[in-house]
Amino acid sequence: MMRNLVLLAVLVGVLLGSGCRHFRKRCDSCDRRPDGFLGPPVTPRESGPRIAPPDVPEARFRIDPSFPPSSPPRTSPPRNGKPELMLPEAPPPGVGTELPVERRSSNKGFLEAPLQPGDTNGLSGYTTVPSYDRVANGRRPTIDGFDALKANGFRTVVYLHAPSANVSAARDVAEKRGLRFVPIAVAPATLRTALDEFTAIVADQAARPVYVADEDGVRSGALWYLVFRTTDVLGDDAARLRATPLGLTEATTEEQKQFWLAIQNVLAKR
Repeated sequence: MMRNLVLLAVLVGVLLGSGCRHFRKRCDSCDRRPDGFLGPPVTPRESGPRIAPPDVPEARFRIDPSFPPSSPPRTSPPRNGKPELMLPEAPPPGVGTELPVERRSSNKGFLEAPLQPGDTNGLSGYTTVPSYDRVANGRRPTIDGFDALKANGFRTVVYLHAPSANVSAARDVAEKRGLRFVPIAVAPATLRTALDEFTAIVADQAARPVYVADEDGVRSGALWYLVFRTTDVLGDDAARLRATPLGLTEATTEEQKQFWLAIQNVLAKR
């Protein structure tokens, strides 16, 4: 019995040995690739040593240089030729998609900016004076006009009037609102004296902001023209250009003719 088992083991060994040789022979011509994957047989190279294929993980992440790189994502062109404002997907609370816009200050003081059209009610002919900071000119204020001057930070009201005019009512209205009231009598015969008073008050920095007023522009136009000619040393054309918005006009009435004669006398005697 033991002899039979030994003979059987020897016979099995012989068969297995011959089968292995046959298996190796078939492996060289079978459909199994040398790298372990099924597929068409790899054609051996005519010359040179056989190069082992790379490991599977390395081959999987290898980049083929012949393959074109992926194009970057296309973005739509900015509208109106302007760069778009890029905001986060979820803006913080209180932040919108619009750029913040500065609000105008509610302070409408004269020190910040000239009076706006809506603030000049009761201040007919209101305009600022060129080259004179915080100095404005116009016609005699009404009650609303005095309130507007006070609300906008004016300190002084200069009132140019005829020598016979009663200015007590205007003084009371101005002083009740805390405005300094400076009346100056202006006439052709006393134009030189009026010019000296006028030049001193409009040049006083402590009096500013100053509002200069008269009835119809004749007196303020004449005095501003003389200030531009004497203090600012401007020529006739430049002085006329500056003084015209402040009330200066051509001599069409008798009063205007008298003032133009007085202006020429002041300039001739300076």
